Amino acid sequence: MCVAYSVGTLGKATCVALSLPAHEQHRLQQAAPILGAHSPGVLPALLLAEMTCGR
Repeated sequence: MCVAYSVGTLGKATCVALSLPAHEQHRLQQAAPILGAHSPGVLPALLLAEMTCGR
């Protein structure tokens, strides 16, 4: 089972995702709102990594 949230970077398909075995579905349901709440904070890190590693 997987839950993923899009991280808005123009022109690129980027997301934050979490995957767990099907028997761990209850943990995924608990983690999904947390992942969604924190995914916007990942955008600056992605942009910084692209700037420093893309040279």
